[in-house]
Amino acid sequence: MGLSTATGNCCWEIEPETMLFLSKLKEIKIVTGHSEGFTVIKDDTSEPNIQLLTNKNGHDEIFEFLLFKRVFNKPEEINHEKRNNVEEREVSIAFPVGDKPNSAGKLFAYLPVRYDTGFPFIINADFILPSSREDIQDTPWNREWLMPCVGELVYSSLPILKSLPILKENEQLSVPFLHSLAKSVLLLNENNMYYPIAKSVKEAFTALELIPADDGSFVSAGNAKLASADWLRKLLRQEQLRLLYQKELKWVHGDITDKGRHELWKYFREELKVDELTPDGFARRIDLAFLSNQSDQWIIDFYTQLPNQKALWKKGSGSYWDADGPLRKKPFIRIQDGSHVRPFDDDEKPNVYLTTKTLIDAQLKTVKTEIANHDKARQFLLSDLKVPEFDIVAEVIKHVIPKYTSPSLPKTDEHERDIEKILEAFQTDSQEKRKRLKEALQETPFILSWSPTSSDETYRQSDALYFQEKLLEIYFSENSEVGFVSSSYQESALEIFANLGVSSEIRVK
Repeated sequence: MGLSTATGNCCWEIEPETMLFLSKLKEIKIVTGHSEGFTVIKDDTSEPNIQLLTNKNGHDEIFEFLLFKRVFNKPEEINHEKRNNVEEREVSIAFPVGDKPNSAGKLFAYLPVRYDTGFPFIINADFILPSSREDIQDTPWNREWLMPCVGELVYSSLPILKSLPILKENEQLSVPFLHSLAKSVLLLNENNMYYPIAKSVKEAFTALELIPADDGSFVSAGNAKLASADWLRKLLRQEQLRLLYQKELKWVHGDITDKGRHELWKYFREELKVDELTPDGFARRIDLAFLSNQSDQWIIDFYTQLPNQKALWKKGSGSYWDADGPLRKKPFIRIQDGSHVRPFDDDEKPNVYLTTKTLIDAQLKTVKTEIANHDKARQFLLSDLKVPEFDIVAEVIKHVIPKYTSPSLPKTDEHERDIEKILEAFQTDSQEKRKRLKEALQETPFILSWSPTSSDETYRQSDALYFQEKLLEIYFSENSEVGFVSSSYQESALEIFANLGVSSEIRVK
């Protein structure tokens, strides 16, 4: 059938989405007198997947939607003069699939309404309209009945959508879709006609697992956590979150941050009350129980993040505005036995030292060797935090030498370990440290020896000892005050003893 130009132009304005809500209509075909044509064919054989195939002047285009609909009974107290004897009505919403953004936000009362709702879906219901069809009227029919019905339909549709292609990108829920949804509902207050939809969206995300999680799954708002820094999300996996908060939590998808997808982040924070963990909040929350449950590799990963987080461990000036970082007073340094200590005491003296190898029976606390040998972790501890390298001389003077003046003297095995420490300490490059060590050892009876008048071995000072030689043994055979160095020592130890004053010749006083 041929149409006039004016009529034809009007027909071109028919929106393909109209076909979604006219259930019995499967095809519209318009032909003008100039061999121009417009055809819309609806394929609803795979509902809720609906396809609209259009052809305009020989140009084909396909529109895809996911259509959800439900019949709602009218409450007895809701009536309208234009809807006498109506007991129920079908309400529909359609989610555009693919890259057809012009469809989202459209409003229908079977035919198009000239109003954009801003929602990322299409709404259709038997709304009461003004003659201009530029919006829906503010009547109980619309506000108190049909719009809450739309909200209910949205609530029930969202859980289905998360498993369908419309909201999936590489097995992830589409963050752009949620961002668009958040932008639309953030604009609505309780007085707005469309507020029931915003209320239902909030209830859905609060109660149902709809928020895209960082691990590819979904989580409800009550079990979701935002991370202000990407490294926190990578460092703290689900098991760490469980320890920190004593409940099962998941990170929200990493694309949702204050700087990226801001409206969605704002919606989660302000409307859904999803807490955001910051580096400072993390540092204040961790405790000894948490750290004790982490592997050495986790501790290494933690330390390698800290050079760029100086505010967490810095030494402050003592003023209110420049306090110490929250980690500085916490036992976050793992030592050789697997326990944890603060890096410094209240006087800023080191509680722990760095070493490159496992020390035998060290009394000074040292960073666990597996951690200290990791380049980046060691760089943070040594260069940034200023944990000093292990001082073997201090270890010997403070913890080895005092044992030989105590009532309970070391047994053979312990003494052998002590000698190893003394040998290592003597290799220091510091002349001042070597001098202090030598003086302390010369005043200490730590060398195992025997006497010509007794078969028992005892500890003696170096100035009372001789190396074993036949002539010396004969010379001092009846002298109980003289001792000879035990034959159990290696040559390296004997060289040190000679340096301390053990003699191979008779001393002349």
